[in-house]
Amino acid sequence: MRVVFIERGHFETFATAAAVLRDVPDVRVMWDRREATRRGHAREALDEQRRHERRVGERRRQPPTSWTETHCVVVTYASKT
Repeated sequence: MRVVFIERGHFETFATAAAVLRDVPDVRVMWDRREATRRGHAREALDEQRRHERRVGERRRQPPTSWTETHCVVVTYASKT
């Protein structure tokens, strides 16, 4: 199964993807439900915790090009068999 996640607020992109993929089996078009990036909130509160953390460096990857250019990303899930 594949899911096409559309970035919040991009109504035309969602409508186009939903119309084009409507009859494609095992494909769903859904809104991205995240409301904000996790990096941006409560940064000051995390500073103390980070001092004691053993991990070094940023672990998150950059968003895929499709997310930044077309405001959508396709995720493929393995079938349960």
